[in-house]
Amino acid sequence: MTFDDLFPNLAAWVDMGNEIQIGNSDAGTLIACIDDGGVVYETPTDITDFQKALELAEAAIGEWLDENEDD
Repeated sequence: MTFDDLFPNLAAWVDMGNEIQIGNSDAGTLIACIDDGGVVYETPTDITDFQKALELAEAAIGEWLDENEDD
């Protein structure tokens, strides 16, 4: 399986020209999803498991895409 298969929302996010930062030491989070307007999602700072962080980001970006797909 590919990343696109496992995390289709995150793959779509990047395909749209947005950014995913991994290991964002400035914010103290594992994953930050950023668009032209700034940070859209950051994993909570208490999340230390990378798989869990990816799953949370996938769900959050999925919701964001659903809410903003016409923008």
